Amino acid sequence: MNRRKHAEDAAKARCDLNIFYGVMAILEGGTISSAANADAAKIIRICRDAGQKAVRRYDAALSKVDEV
Repeated sequence: MNRRKHAEDAAKARCDLNIFYGVMAILEGGTISSAANADAAKIIRICRDAGQKAVRRYDAALSKVDEV
């Protein structure tokens, strides 16, 4: 792959990371009713896991950009 493709992969991973952490911030910020706390906790766990995967994708893509 070329440098541009790795940079695009890094940008996509960073965008995913921002979205997942944004959703977490909204849900953790008390914007939902107490009746939905259990559901929010599930979504937060999903977003946290997906965000960690996005960080790994971001780091891997950036390291490849530097190699090229």
